[in-house]
Amino acid sequence: MAAATGAALLGALPASAQAFPSRAVRLIVPVGIGTTTDLVSRMIAQRLGEAWGQGVVVENLPGTSGIIGLQQLAKAPPDGYTIGAVSSNFAINSALFAKLPYDPIKDFRPLLNLTSNYFVLVAHPSLPARTLPELVVLAKSKPGEVDYASTGNGGSPHLAMEMFAHMAGIKLAHIPYKATGPAVTDLLSGRVPLLFTSISTLLPHVRSGRLRALAVSGEKRVAQLPDTPTMVEAGVSGYDM
Repeated sequence: MAAATGAALLGALPASAQAFPSRAVRLIVPVGIGTTTDLVSRMIAQRLGEAWGQGVVVENLPGTSGIIGLQQLAKAPPDGYTIGAVSSNFAINSALFAKLPYDPIKDFRPLLNLTSNYFVLVAHPSLPARTLPELVVLAKSKPGEVDYASTGNGGSPHLAMEMFAHMAGIKLAHIPYKATGPAVTDLLSGRVPLLFTSISTLLPHVRSGRLRALAVSGEKRVAQLPDTPTMVEAGVSGYDM
């Protein structure tokens, strides 16, 4: 994948194409408040509301890798008044779960791609490792003892970190959170030392010095963090998420 995360707009399949919209539209966001998908969704909701002359109400329904919110979207009347903004979990879930309460192909209609975003692996300053190679050495000396946070089992941050651990030959301890906000809060307090998630979420804390950037995903360095190496540059050959 060229990007580790992104957001796309979906809608339940409409039954007809009547004058639209004549009332408020519900925008389901199956992730927590403060995530990249949530922030983008709120900007889109404002623009759509201005263009349509009707309110677009954002409703966050996080949980179970987005399945809770997606199930509600699939159950909504197919009249176009319920739409959803999804992240890469929408595509990943089919491979992670044997059975889903919706059909990702038949129950939704893709409307547009909203954004894509690279990830950055950050560490709390209290972690002894100051670089990615040092983190690998530390993790190898303490197998399964170095914790990292994610925004839930099966989400992009979880899979990105597990991919790194597998390719680096290390074992880390996964601490799943229900949303980005609580994970970042505990990261900033030092309760959990590592998180691998979208740059837009973590950039302010890296720039303020409260977190240390170890590496970014993707093939090239990103403009926002020009001094931060890619995973490949930092020694994880072939990594591209």
